[in-house]
Amino acid sequence: MTTHSSKNSKFDCDIYIRGSYGPANLGDDVLMMTISKLIKQEFPTKRILVSVNNTQLATEFLPQFNYTQLKTPIRCKVAIFGGGGQFFSFKSTDQKNKRNVFNALTNVSLRNIARRAIIEARYGKGVAFEATNTAALSIGIGPFENGENDFNYIRAKNNLDRCSFISVRDEMSQKICKAISPKKSKLYTDLSFLRNLWLAETTQSHAGYSKKQQFGVIPRGWTENQEPAKHLAKLIEIVATFEKKPILISFDAEKDASVIKTLSDFKWLIWNPATTKPGDFLKTIADSCDFLVSTRAHGVMLPAALGIPSIAVRIEPKLGNIQSYFPHGTTLIEPHQLGQLPYILESFSKELESRKTHLANEFNAQETIAIAMRKDFIDWMTHHVH
Repeated sequence: MTTHSSKNSKFDCDIYIRGSYGPANLGDDVLMMTISKLIKQEFPTKRILVSVNNTQLATEFLPQFNYTQLKTPIRCKVAIFGGGGQFFSFKSTDQKNKRNVFNALTNVSLRNIARRAIIEARYGKGVAFEATNTAALSIGIGPFENGENDFNYIRAKNNLDRCSFISVRDEMSQKICKAISPKKSKLYTDLSFLRNLWLAETTQSHAGYSKKQQFGVIPRGWTENQEPAKHLAKLIEIVATFEKKPILISFDAEKDASVIKTLSDFKWLIWNPATTKPGDFLKTIADSCDFLVSTRAHGVMLPAALGIPSIAVRIEPKLGNIQSYFPHGTTLIEPHQLGQLPYILESFSKELESRKTHLANEFNAQETIAIAMRKDFIDWMTHHVH
């Protein structure tokens, strides 16, 4: 475990990065890599502390950075919510939220419990750190299906109210942010479009792959009592009937464990941050599949960096938000259209060449927006980090 502590200072670190980082989920792992390297370009790593769930695995996945456990309350000069869906809640998650509160107190020292209580008393429920300045970079916000009294909604408001810089990745997040907090947000795009920070140039040039006559499916595991689980079950039921089975791809082996077990007779490509780099994993996907059917947002975005088109299934709202980045390079279908999937696949496969051309142009356009976002954010950082 590697952590950074400023001796003879009231701060644990100068720059604290917070997100849904494992490592475990490919999308979040790419975001962690991107924000960490982005800040490293401007500030020495000894000033940076990244919060993760598994400090040892994080050190193996992305060396040279300082890590601390997500449960540890931190005092810092600047705190950054680094990309991804940071604030949301889905229906039927009440028991899960209660377990998360219990888990947050498990294996935590009494000193840290006391520090967390002091921070929450000062800044509000759900605030896990004390910072002189706070920023939210390229975040997704919502939905909040359990209402305004839900812990996650309150947590979102308390944290967003502290931010002096907020950039969101889509219009829906900006709309929700405006409803929650008086703080203004800037609309940019997703952090992962800064692909030079997580994807080697040699891998980026891999977009001209040959046709495989094969497609892949990226599921996202849900608990049984959540509405998207029903749509995922329908998708699984349909692909299981295909004479030529698609390749199944897991971006998060732990969250997808039940799906992997249920469909163990399929060929799987499974992300493992302990042994693989994101670019290598995506290259394997590109070598195996002509296109993808994805129920994950980053299952659409990350493969697009290598020119792999996707059919996005909107089993949760952000799939629609993300697909809007690539209106011609990808297509979006609703859960009720899953019964037509064989016909949709046939039509999509005939359009692959034009889809890939559109996708490359659309990705480049989002990359340009991301570069502008980076400049705006670094200007803010330079002003607030001394």
